[in-house]
Amino acid sequence: PAGSPASALAADAVADGFRDAGLSPAFQEFDLLAYEPEEPQLSVEGEEWPAGPCMYAHPADVEGRVRRIGATKAPVGDRMLATFAIVDGDGREVARLTTSPFSRGAIPFASAHYHVTTPPTAFVAAHDAERLEDGMHVRLRVAGEFVRRRDRNVIADAHGRGEQRVLATAHYDSVFRGPGAIDNATGVEGVRRIGERALDLDVTLIAFAAEEIKLVGSRYFVDEAKLRSELDRIVGVVNLDCVAHGDKLMLLASPDELRGRAVETARA
Repeated sequence: PAGSPASALAADAVADGFRDAGLSPAFQEFDLLAYEPEEPQLSVEGEEWPAGPCMYAHPADVEGRVRRIGATKAPVGDRMLATFAIVDGDGREVARLTTSPFSRGAIPFASAHYHVTTPPTAFVAAHDAERLEDGMHVRLRVAGEFVRRRDRNVIADAHGRGEQRVLATAHYDSVFRGPGAIDNATGVEGVRRIGERALDLDVTLIAFAAEEIKLVGSRYFVDEAKLRSELDRIVGVVNLDCVAHGDKLMLLASPDELRGRAVETARA
């Protein structure tokens, strides 16, 4: 998870991988308000249900009735993710249950809100969300600690000397108790292999920190590049995420000319 001691070890491991590819990595450090969650406790109609922590959720120990309040589109795919309020006896919303955006289990994730405005929230698996009905009695305990931490993007330039550069990127952080093997050690390894093959090209390799909490590491990189008038030097980005899992290769690309070339390359 972002800002954790394990994240620091991961950054060092990524830097070592870049060195093995013949590159000279550097760290871009930044401060952040990190979050150390505990396992949520959820019961519905007296039955214990699995729940995953929502990053940066404020703590609460509440009970009330379920009320569906809306749905959002999953970040990948066409599924709609239902969100439910837990309403107390006075009709006041005291917490939320949100459908996990992943296909299996109550996987920890971040809410649609900014970090400091995230209400007490827990994630439930998609099949459990389908069982929730308005009026069900729910008890939810959410706990977590806000802590100051430092995190690091890992950056390495290949040996091209042009003024304009293409970025090959991936994130190396994971979620609470997530091994991060598919999401996204696979992407980081893909970036490292690009480094092995692109030593003489104008390519910059970046392993971003804190992606799982609303792209904090990459947003920091872009904000700094804007401030230093370096953004115009970047002519393209190839970002790799979960590249060793699933039945299909998903290409998200723009503009249309690049998308067409990417599709043809994939077919070849």
